[in-house]
Amino acid sequence: MFSAIKKGEFHFPIATLLMAFLLFFTYECAPDKQQNQSASNIEVRFTEFSSSFLSNDNRLSKENINLVSLSKAQISHVDMKHLAGNLIALLIFGIIVESWIGSIPFLIIYMLGGFIGMFCYTKYFSAPGVTVMGASANISAVIGAYFLFYITQFRRYKASKGIRGGFMIECGYVFYRLFMSDIGGAVKGTGHVAHMAHLIGAGLGFALTLFIVKW
Repeated sequence: MFSAIKKGEFHFPIATLLMAFLLFFTYECAPDKQQNQSASNIEVRFTEFSSSFLSNDNRLSKENINLVSLSKAQISHVDMKHLAGNLIALLIFGIIVESWIGSIPFLIIYMLGGFIGMFCYTKYFSAPGVTVMGASANISAVIGAYFLFYITQFRRYKASKGIRGGFMIECGYVFYRLFMSDIGGAVKGTGHVAHMAHLIGAGLGFALTLFIVKW
C-alpha cells in the first residue's frame, strides 16, 4: 500500500486542500453567521444542520467529552486570526507531507492526531469549564510527520539552490520555533493555548509516519 513512498512518487495533496476548505467552510457556517434568506431548501437544511452541530451544546470541555464534541472542536475556531494561523500551517506542512506519503496515510495521521490529542488534553490537562477548540492538534500531527520527512529527506534537498533548498531550511526553522514554544508553554502552564494537545499530536504524527514509512 505504501510502496509509492519508497519510490519517491509525488501525490497531489487533495486531502490537505479539502481539509483547509472544510475548516474555512465550517467557520463560515457557525451559528453566529447570518443566514442567506434567499437560499434554497437544501442550503437552508444544511445550514440548520451545521448550526445545530456547531452549537454551544456540543462544545468540548472536561465535562463534555464525546465523539460529537471532539469532532466539532477540531473544525471550530475562536476567530479569523485563529483560523488563519491553522490554515497557513496546514497548507505549508500538509502539502509537503501528503505529497510524500499520500492522501490516505495523511488523513489517518490528521484524524488520529486530532482526536487523540484533543481527548488527552481535555481529559487530563484542561481546566474545568473551559471550552477547547481548534485544529491545532491535527495540524501538529502533520507537523510531527513533517519533522520525520525533514530529518530523513533533508540531505536530498540541502544542496538544492534557490527556492527549493531555502524553503526546506525555513520550514525546519518554523518547526523548531513551534516545538520549543509548545514545550515552554506546557512547562509554564500559562495562557489559553492547548500546548499539550499540540505536543501529543506532534508525537503521534511522528510515530505514525515512522510506522507507515517502515511498513
